Amino acid sequence: HPGKISDVHAQTVKLVVSCKSGVILGGAAIGGKSLGELVNVIGVAIQNHMTVHDLMLTQIGTHPLLTASPAGYPLIKAAEIVAQKLRG
Repeated sequence: HPGKISDVHAQTVKLVVSCKSGVILGGAAIGGKSLGELVNVIGVAIQNHMTVHDLMLTQIGTHPLLTASPAGYPLIKAAEIVAQKLRG
């Protein structure tokens, strides 16, 4: 996966969600040229009124030479962090 390849950039994802419903209202991503796929998924989540729980269960295909492993995918990790905060 990219962590072992040169010219790799750490990626950070921020999600803005409703505290009451967990619906994703917005988001941002930083960290290199390959952010398009993350931004696209955030856009689809917003357009479809997905919750962080929906996003955590979404199947996202990854490519070993282009993206993080599914277990470390920045978007899913961000959703997990938000879900924990919503639980209190």
